[in-house]
Amino acid sequence: MTTSPAHRTDRRARRADRSATRPADRRVPGRLVAVALAGVLALAGCDLRLETPPPVTPTPDAVEQVRDATARDAVALADAAEEAAAGAPVEVAGVLLQVAEASRAHADALGGVYVQFPEHPEGPDAAADDAATDDAEPDGEAAGAEDAAPGPPADPASVLAELSLAASAARSAADSVADGDFARLLASVAVGRLLLAEALARATGAEAVAPDLAVPATAPAGLAPEDLAVVVRSEDAAGLVWEVAAARSADEAREAAARRAVVHRDRAQAWAVAAGVAGTADDPRRSTYDLPDDLVAAGATQEAVLAVGERVEADLAVVYASLVARADPGARGELVDAVAEYARRAVAAGAAAPTFPGLPERA
Repeated sequence: MTTSPAHRTDRRARRADRSATRPADRRVPGRLVAVALAGVLALAGCDLRLETPPPVTPTPDAVEQVRDATARDAVALADAAEEAAAGAPVEVAGVLLQVAEASRAHADALGGVYVQFPEHPEGPDAAADDAATDDAEPDGEAAGAEDAAPGPPADPASVLAELSLAASAARSAADSVADGDFARLLASVAVGRLLLAEALARATGAEAVAPDLAVPATAPAGLAPEDLAVVVRSEDAAGLVWEVAAARSADEAREAAARRAVVHRDRAQAWAVAAGVAGTADDPRRSTYDLPDDLVAAGATQEAVLAVGERVEADLAVVYASLVARADPGARGELVDAVAEYARRAVAAGAAAPTFPGLPERA
């Protein structure tokens, strides 16, 4: 069947009408996509950018807070002692300079004062804030006007008060922190401050009372049987040393040595009872111990014999400081006091107050 020319013309017209009413093609040519991406990349170099979360500010944990507080106390003590030494009598100034030197050593051992942002301690925006402040106050007069008035100048009495408070704070911290090794360091710092406070009190004529040491009725939590065996045996051996020293001394020295022997034998018994081993097969005490050559050497002078006893006292400070690291938090108080007791004995014999009592590695 053939189609007439008029019919074909009419059909083409209808197709043209349908094309005119069809929706426009929504596809984007590839070159237009490339142009759009180029525009986005160009904007990325301007102020328009994807938002990122702000950096998280580090928060010091409990141990870090204790460490920082103790270090800050040490720095403050050093500054105050140096200031007070400038106008103090010679003898008092000498002790104050010891306080300053020991306190700076304590601060170094503790790792220094915590600085959150080393370049800008006040935070990452401190540089911008400082610049804005400089523009607003070119002469710095307004900033200076807001500074707090300086406190009274430091003197020996105020340093003594600060030392006593700082020693108490460090002792409490040593008894509470979870880290045993850090507790040992804190205990040494506390005892060092206490001994310096006692030395400063003597130099200034102030009253200084050393408390009596008491052995706990029960073994401190955290100490293993072998730890308790060490302290029982160490105290008992110290008693024997002083008994020999008493036998080789005369007059007042003999009496003093005999009293020390009784003290140590009694403490050995008290620790054995606290450990639950007194009178049992596990009691670590012996009938005799190896004695230092200086103590038993023929012709040893009384001074040499007594010096051995004082060295034994210092060794006991090391023993108790080691127990501080092993005991549980809340069970270290008497152990710290024992470190102070035996370090004090060495000072009473004429030794300088140690910077880190009980820590031979920091001697």
